[in-house]
Amino acid sequence: MYSKNDLAKRYGGVSRQSIDRWVKEELLPKPIMVGCHARWTELMIAEAEKEPAGILAELARPLIHQEKEQEEEEARRETEARKTELEKEVETLEEEIERLKYWQATVCDMLGLPPDKKTIVYVFAELSKLKNSSTGPKADADTPPPAG
Repeated sequence: MYSKNDLAKRYGGVSRQSIDRWVKEELLPKPIMVGCHARWTELMIAEAEKEPAGILAELARPLIHQEKEQEEEEARRETEARKTELEKEVETLEEEIERLKYWQATVCDMLGLPPDKKTIVYVFAELSKLKNSSTGPKADADTPPPAG
């Protein structure tokens, strides 16, 4: 809720008497009395500022412009932060791709195979089989290894 002082500041430092006069001239709505203090709600002020011909609309215009600029600046900062975050993710992925390309070339070179897509798929399938067989159930000492 706004007091007379709050409204006076909001409208560029006008006097409390100006606020009283605007109420009398019906440029501002009548306040809600809280004890002996006059108060206006956000909604009351917003409605008064919507009047295009009113002095309040003219006085509020810089405030509205300032609020809009602040919102745009905040959105710009959020966009920049997200852009930076995404750039870091892209950089990390590019590093991972380079690391995988290195290992692809190394494995193909060690096996004497061409580094094409078909070879890579084959190598990774074989590696997957080896990994699964080494992590499978342990053979009993009395059980012979599988034939083949």
